[in-house]
Amino acid sequence: MKRLFEIGFAPVGCWRLRDGSLHLELADKVDHANVLYAFISGDEVMYVGKTTKTLRGRLASYLKPSESQRTNRRNNDAIRALLSAGLEVDILALPDLGLHRYGEFNINFAAALEDSIIQTLSPPWNGMRSKSTKDDGDDEDQFEFDADDAASDIDAEMSASAPSFQFVLQPTYYKNGFFNVTVENQHLFGPQGSGIDIYCGPEKALVQGRFDRTTNSNSTPRVYGYAPLRDWFQANFEQMQPVTVRVVGPASIELASL
Repeated sequence: MKRLFEIGFAPVGCWRLRDGSLHLELADKVDHANVLYAFISGDEVMYVGKTTKTLRGRLASYLKPSESQRTNRRNNDAIRALLSAGLEVDILALPDLGLHRYGEFNINFAAALEDSIIQTLSPPWNGMRSKSTKDDGDDEDQFEFDADDAASDIDAEMSASAPSFQFVLQPTYYKNGFFNVTVENQHLFGPQGSGIDIYCGPEKALVQGRFDRTTNSNSTPRVYGYAPLRDWFQANFEQMQPVTVRVVGPASIELASL
């Protein structure tokens, strides 16, 4: 597992059993597409996969796989077996941001790295497939509607359980695309500044911003979304209207109107 952290994988969630049903707890990178992901138990890498869809949509397809979804069924059974034995199954992810090119051509970094990781680490659940069976892709494309339904359930569950607060859209926020977090809610953010995914409105339009604790004299976070967040504010609000913030992960928030 250490080798995955060294190349940029980060924790994004875990699997749980509740009343005999498999549940997905996903806190970060939920709407990134073209993602490499791994299932971890203890210090062992159990499985590595990739998806061209959103991470949330791909992982949701493991929850209730049909008989035809071979990869999904195998992993569902394997995850359940570990959880039933009292072991944890965590999820790591590494998004492909499309920065790798060869001349004018984009390189699918996630696809290339997946093959190398599987060859080097030999995750046991990847070894369960037959050599003639293509992993992930068949299940992913063939059952898009199942994944979308499950992803909607995850959205509702995450939103219902996520801590939230409101701020008033001050003129400076409205004109510049940032907002300050109140003292009462600063504990929901990390101790240091970092990048943050800001999902805006019911369509969850992604704005990649950052927050820091150095701007405000009381060290409360200021969240910057720059021009994209400014444009969303101005298209959806008037100045001095309240905005709701749901903190769905340490580096992921949702913004909505009342």
